[in-house]
Amino acid sequence: MMKKMFLGAAFALMLAMPANAQRNQNAQNMSPEQAIEMKTNRMAKRLMLDDATTAKFAPIYKEYLTELQNCVKNCPNAANCPANGQKCAAMTDADIEKCMEQRFDMQQKKLDIRKNYYKKLKSVLNMKQMQTLFCAPAGPGRNGQCPLGNKKPAQRKQMKRNMQ
Repeated sequence: MMKKMFLGAAFALMLAMPANAQRNQNAQNMSPEQAIEMKTNRMAKRLMLDDATTAKFAPIYKEYLTELQNCVKNCPNAANCPANGQKCAAMTDADIEKCMEQRFDMQQKKLDIRKNYYKKLKSVLNMKQMQTLFCAPAGPGRNGQCPLGNKKPAQRKQMKRNMQ
């Protein structure tokens, strides 16, 4: 009985693999504009916006995503700098310092963009929606932008104590 269930589950996974591969291939073939459009539509659905609010939200959010994208494009070295000690052994201290400063500059630019669009979107969205928008996880397996958002209650208490 257990063997049949295992084989059934394995078979189901094998059937799902080509569909997932096709979805990933479609995502890779997308232009940046199409990707931004898709992200905007997905966020509008996630925020459960009505048509009128979506009409106000979409152009601002597209502009926001484009600016973030340009920020990373304009500073490609900061994004490619080794993190957590990767390849650092082959770099000189000056190279490491330059990378760190570029990364800090890029992070500051991103923060400035986020603050700017927070102010713009505040008139369109309510605070719960703003929290969902700006504190959402940045991708699979990544922590969100809000320091207390994804932590367990015991971890939050510890973080609050450490912040004081």
